[in-house]
This record gives sequence, C-alpha cells and structure tokens, in this order.
Amino acid sequence: MSREKELAMLGERYISFDRQEIRAKILMPTYAEARRRKGSIYATLIKELYEGYCPTTAGYFEEMVIKEQQLFEKQAIRQRVCDEPYLLFSLYDHCKLAEQAMRLEATKGQDICVRLLFQCMFFCEDSDKLFNWLNEDLHEIVANICNGLTEKLTIAETLCKVNYKYAQILTNKDIAKAVNYLQTAFDLARGTNWLTKATEEITKPTSDFVVEELAKTLLKCAYLEDSAAKAAIKLAEKLDMKRIWAQCLTDMAKIYLEHRTSQASLAEQCLLKSREILTTLKDVKNLKLCNYDLARVKSRMIYGNYMEAIKNSSTSRCEFHRLLEWKTRCKPFWTNRAKVLQLEQKNPVACLLQSESTERTKLEAKIAAVFKHLI
Repeated sequence: MSREKELAMLGERYISFDRQEIRAKILMPTYAEARRRKGSIYATLIKELYEGYCPTTAGYFEEMVIKEQQLFEKQAIRQRVCDEPYLLFSLYDHCKLAEQAMRLEATKGQDICVRLLFQCMFFCEDSDKLFNWLNEDLHEIVANICNGLTEKLTIAETLCKVNYKYAQILTNKDIAKAVNYLQTAFDLARGTNWLTKATEEITKPTSDFVVEELAKTLLKCAYLEDSAAKAAIKLAEKLDMKRIWAQCLTDMAKIYLEHRTSQASLAEQCLLKSREILTTLKDVKNLKLCNYDLARVKSRMIYGNYMEAIKNSSTSRCEFHRLLEWKTRCKPFWTNRAKVLQLEQKNPVACLLQSESTERTKLEAKIAAVFKHLI
C-alpha cells in the first residue's frame, strides 16, 4: 500500500510532528542543576558557596550539616532540612546574597546584608516546630553577624528587630543573655519614631514593645538576682509606664514573700505603691488582686502576734479583749503591741481603760462637730 493511501485511511487519527522542533523545546539542565540532582545536596550547595566566594556562609552550612547528622543519629530529630526544599533553598539563596552584598559599598552593602539575614529569621520561624534547633542557631548567628557590622546608623531599625527577635527566643533559655540583647534593642529604638504592628489595625512605637519585653524579662531574672528586679522597677518608673510599673512592684512583692519571708514589710511597701498606681489607672481587676495580695502579706506579718495573743488570752483579759475587738469591730490588735504590753505590766486593765478613754474622746469630738454645725 502506498504512503498516500495509508494516510488517507488514517484520516484524522494521523498526527504529524517535527522531531527537531520537539528537541528544541526540551530544556536541558545546566551543569549546576545537574550536579544538584546527583549525590548529596548539602555537599553540592557547600561547594557552590566556596566557588561563589562565600566562605563564611559555606562554613555555617557545614556546621549545620554536622549538627543535623549528630541529632539524627541520636534520634533527637526525624526530619532533615533537605526534606524541606523551600526552607533549604530560601536560606541558601538569602545567605549567599547577603555575603555577596558585603562586597558592595559599605553603607549599601551592610543594609542589604542585614535585611536579607533578617528575612532568614522568618523562614526558620515558620518551620520552628520541625527544626527548633536550626531556628535557635540561626537567630544567634544572624544576631552576632549583624551586631558586628559598622554602619549602625543605616541599619539601626533592622538591627533593633534582629536583637529583639533573638532575645524572645533566649527568654526561655538564658534570661541574663536575653536582657543584654533587649538592652541593645532598646538603646537602638529609644528616641526614634519607629512603629511596630501590635495587631492588624493597631501600631505601637517600637520602643514600647522592646521596653515591655525588657521589663518582663528583668522580672524573670529577678528570681535569681535582686538587682534585676530593682532595675525593672526603675526602668518602668523612669519611662512612666504605670501599668508595667505596677506589675513590677506586684511581682517584686511576690519575690519577697516566696524567697524572703523575713522581708514581708518590703513586700507590703511594694504592694501599697502598686495599689496607689492601679487606683490612679482605675484598673479594677488588678486592684482587687493587689488588695488580696496585701491581705496575704498582712496575715503573714501578724501571724506571730496572732498566735501569741491566742496563747495569752487564757490568762490575760487584755489579750482576750483585743482579739474580741478585732473579731467584732476589725480593730487591729497588733498595732504598737510592744508598747501596749509594757503598759499592761504596770496596770493589767490598762487596755480597757484606754479603750474607754479613746471611745469617749471620739464621741466628744462628734458631739462637738454637731454643735459647731448647728451654731
């Protein structure tokens, strides 16, 4: 059968194609792409970094690979970074470009470098659940590199955010170290008009964000060092941050109660000042909590006197009388106790006479006030 008859019989089923045209459309991988597909992706990327004159990035990648292998062998992790290509190549590209940017003019190069490295922090944060170890290590590396740059004025705002983000990770690891990074961030943000989003609708001064975190972290540190707690209170007072100031004082009081039972009077002073601030702010909820803490402090302060009064009430009419007055009329039996006991040694019924005299004086004052008003 001739070729023409065969084509006529096939009709629409016959498909013609140009082999040369199809071959031209097939994209052949580059040498770099082909090398990535063969062998270890880590080894290939590290080799590319050295070839691209990025030895610093290559060195950090080598350290990452070694640590990952160690964690994997100990069964501390189940997934490798190479299992997440988007994360791996995002870090690779940004870190490589950051190091290459340093070859540019100093001011421009450092600005680009810091911005690219800051972006790497977000890549790792998004994968923190899978690669927590990498997130912590990368934040430390980025913070150390950025703080070592010289053009501080140009990169100040981004540098502030870098220190703030790394400090947030450190607050659960190394509080003292977190305070240092927050202090650096605060020094950079103080006196600026930088803004940071609190929510989608609300923005706040960046310095407020940093100082709030600094005060909270100092209070955590206060459980280990008194100077940190006092520094937090002074910082909040200096910046007129009343709500944080009140919280600092309340937390300081708790420290005195939990760790220094002999310094309940200092706890009381802190709470009284905190109550004064909360009253000014009209913060009803926290004011109630503060009053409760004050009552707890006072009960601890009078516990010894209370037990002694109960013990002596069986033989001393004055002790019994004072306890009864406290129960029925909320009169504090602990006020000037030492002086009162000294008087009662001379006159066993001095408390009764003193009480009657005091009541008479009050009554006379009220009557005099009424008559004065009538006249």
